Amino acid sequence: MFATARKKRFLTLPKQSVQFEISRQHFTVRLAHTRRDKMQALALRYQVFHREFIGKQFPIGIDKDRYDKDAELLVLVDNRIHRVVGCYRLICSDITDQFYSASEFDLSGFLKLSGVKLELSRACVHKNYRSGTAIHLLWRGIAKYMELTSARYLFGCSSVLTTDISTLHALYSDLIRKNALNDSLAVFAREEFRIDHFQVWLERFRNQPAPAAETQLPIPPLMRSYLKAGALIAAEPALDRKYNCIDFFTVMDLNGLSQVYEKKYAGK
Repeated sequence: MFATARKKRFLTLPKQSVQFEISRQHFTVRLAHTRRDKMQALALRYQVFHREFIGKQFPIGIDKDRYDKDAELLVLVDNRIHRVVGCYRLICSDITDQFYSASEFDLSGFLKLSGVKLELSRACVHKNYRSGTAIHLLWRGIAKYMELTSARYLFGCSSVLTTDISTLHALYSDLIRKNALNDSLAVFAREEFRIDHFQVWLERFRNQPAPAAETQLPIPPLMRSYLKAGALIAAEPALDRKYNCIDFFTVMDLNGLSQVYEKKYAGK
């Protein structure tokens, strides 16, 4: 009896604030509205974040943390096999003030800005579906959710799979060349996530950029798409030792969304 009760609590879905479906070819993007949707999304997150990122050997599991209880899951479903093949976790400031990004960054200044804020996290796509179509449909879903909730800001962590300072130098050189870093966000890594002597490294990166031909780690595709849409990236990243990656706080003001992306995803 107790095991059954725990299972029901675990599988409880948050009350959905909005509902929608977007279909294209054999895909549908929607909010998870069944326990099957939710379990498939959490299992996919386990495969990507635990199996691929940190090499866990156990083949079956789920990825879940305390932020999921107030979150909605945006899922991409392959209708041919009835499986979730992509997902985003959405946490809206109209529902909660507890955000995953705040565990790594001090967001006090950012959260004071007026307007509904929507955090994106735990983004993942099955390795067989990492194409433009999957990402495009997920972003169509995000745009629809923002429209229905009147959200102004999108934010979250953009992860880069490296903890090597010389590789980070190459990445920063690329970001600096593209004028992608923004110091005005006033968002800083929390003490336990800071890179030792980072400000010293940052000055060195700015004064001695790595030659473009020697850039070993270009801006990752997902981060690049955020930047093309008009996103800003805080200069100081967070070091995530659990997943062996570096996280960049990224924010996008819908009022500053590039016209190309606004037309492409929001249909305006």
